[in-house]
Amino acid sequence: MLFKRLCINENERVIVTRNGSFASLLLPGVYRLFVWPFTKIETESYDITKPMFRSRWEGHLLGKRPDLVAAHFMVVETTESEIAMIFVNGMLYQVLLPGKRALFWKDAASVLAEMVTVIESELPEPMLTALEG
Repeated sequence: MLFKRLCINENERVIVTRNGSFASLLLPGVYRLFVWPFTKIETESYDITKPMFRSRWEGHLLGKRPDLVAAHFMVVETTESEIAMIFVNGMLYQVLLPGKRALFWKDAASVLAEMVTVIESELPEPMLTALEG
């Protein structure tokens, strides 16, 4: 039996894995993790001053832990016919292309996504007329 001590700073979040499987997402604070013998504990630290969450655990969280996603992330997802203009603290941060998804830390900054349709499924009447002529 063993304890592992973790100190997580204010602008940091940590994902804990046990034997390669997702265990938890930790917020700022001091933690003591109990480790059984022959158990491999790993941690991945994320700096939330970088508002976009990039991790190999993104798909797992979206599929298996929607509770954590709802609590900690803003999900921006575009269809095949739209883009998203993503603003962080009022400044354009990124343009998300069609058919993509991105997660942003909710408590990192003020994040706003503006969706823009770039491909209309039906052409407006004036365009049809111009194309026929």
